[in-house]
Order: sequence, then structure tokens, then C-alpha cells
Amino acid sequence: MLVTVAVEDLDTIENHGSVIAITGTTEDNTRVTFAGDTRVMGGLIEWVEEAGDTLVQIEAWQVLGTVQPAA
Repeated sequence: MLVTVAVEDLDTIENHGSVIAITGTTEDNTRVTFAGDTRVMGGLIEWVEEAGDTLVQIEAWQVLGTVQPAA
């Protein structure tokens, strides 16, 4: 699944010790909260801070929850 993590999404970061969760947006505007290892997600956070909005590939097992856009 492709998810865009925008600079404003950095406000959604939840640090759970060895895992960090963040929320991004899919192409159809679904909000997806996903998690990963602190080292990997820390690198993603740094990348977004430096480069801006970033498209990332996540696996189904990383998804913690989704919110569909209002119809």
C-alpha cells in the first residue's frame, strides 16, 4: 500500500518505545495509521522533515487502522 506522509502528519507520531506509529494518507484520501521499528520510522520522520511530503510503501501487517473519507 502506498501512503503519503506529509509534514503535518508528523503531529500524529506516537512513540511506543521500540515501535513508532504515524498516520498518512492514501491516494483515495483514506487516513492510515501504521507502525514500524523505531530506527526505520525515525529515518522516515527525518526524511519528511528535510524533504517534505514523502510517498512510502507499507505492508498490510504494519497497518493499525484506517479512516475512510466522508462520502
